[in-house]
Amino acid sequence: LLSCSTPRIGLDKLKEEIESLTEQEREQVHRDVYGTEQAIPENPEFNRDALERLEASLRNITKKEAFELAQLYCPEYVNGDEFRLMFLRAERFHAPTAAQKIVTYWEKKVGLFGPDRAFRKISIEDIDNDEDRQALQLGGIQFMPGTDSAGRGIFVSRRVNWDLRRGHEYSMIRFLWYIIHAGLENVNIQRNGAIFILANGLPFKTTSYNAKLNRNLWRDGLEILPLRIQAFHQVAENELMKMMIETNLFVLGSRFRARFRVHAVEPSNLMQELVPYGIPDRLVPVEFGGGSEYDYQEWLEEQYQSGE
Repeated sequence: LLSCSTPRIGLDKLKEEIESLTEQEREQVHRDVYGTEQAIPENPEFNRDALERLEASLRNITKKEAFELAQLYCPEYVNGDEFRLMFLRAERFHAPTAAQKIVTYWEKKVGLFGPDRAFRKISIEDIDNDEDRQALQLGGIQFMPGTDSAGRGIFVSRRVNWDLRRGHEYSMIRFLWYIIHAGLENVNIQRNGAIFILANGLPFKTTSYNAKLNRNLWRDGLEILPLRIQAFHQVAENELMKMMIETNLFVLGSRFRARFRVHAVEPSNLMQELVPYGIPDRLVPVEFGGGSEYDYQEWLEEQYQSGE
């Protein structure tokens, strides 16, 4: 339940945080948000050197029980270049940070999926109970096919399709892990990051707010996964939505708050707000004024058929 006592960070405070950034930090935020940041050039020699530095950083981490279990049960996957490069790209090839992210990833994955499902590449077969399948079927978070001109992926979140029932929070988080990994199959998204478009989908009610879910989707999901988020674009069509946004901002770290953009428009007018950020209408759903008629249920059926 959302109330006046729920901790939050006001939009005025957000503006102050952004203004307090150094010139270099503001320039980086601008490149990320507007899609002008260049991916780090890769070649076999560069990647090999980065992987060696990552291996050295992993050896320096002493507490890594879940990671060591992964090396025992799925060595080809956890030690493979494909898996490790995801984390290096997410951290722009800063090996110590990528190494810590890998260790934390395995701790969270074992906790979320259990040892029977954790030690393998995530697939739709891991969404295997009724609550998880319901979250998957609802499709509260979807990734759009293709990337923008900067190579960034587009994820669209509609709260109306979230499973907000108390006790179902971890089903939503497992669904989030699955959908993000599905998007990361596109190497361009690994290299260039992604944008999130956030909307409610129906008039917002304070009774539908699940603070635990919002917090855990971040702390056990987006903060852990090897996806570099370049920007959030949130629709705020009324004052209640603004209160929810301020509560969500409290959960985010300052790095991500600086990349959070709020659009006080009706959802159908969002596209005109997104144009200056380099987001093409072909990747924005029709309901937000874009041109995409992407069929999530059709994609989901293909996933079931392929077992991916």
